[in-house]
Amino acid sequence: MATTAYEPKAFHDAMVEHGLIIPVGVLGAFGRNHVFEDVLERLNQLITRVGVGDQAEEVMFPPVVNRKVLEKVEYMDSFPQLVGTVHSFFGKDKQARELSAKIHANSRGAT
Repeated sequence: MATTAYEPKAFHDAMVEHGLIIPVGVLGAFGRNHVFEDVLERLNQLITRVGVGDQAEEVMFPPVVNRKVLEKVEYMDSFPQLVGTVHSFFGKDKQARELSAKIHANSRGAT
């Protein structure tokens, strides 16, 4: 059986050319069209059917991970370009307005 070399850049470029993935300007992140999502969904369904006898529990998580997990698995050593942050605000209306004023002041160059 003949084998061909796998060329990641050529594969990526072909997926972009065919509209399967859409670059978003961040290395390693991209949008996915309906065909790409359909392939993922069908693969997930196949894995679920094949593994039904294993009685595995399917668990879904939001696309965020605790920083401590990233540190434990040394994720930053391999994929620093794929890390982003999410900040949550739990203040009251007054604190939200104060925070907004500080952000606007800083974006205008004020301190």
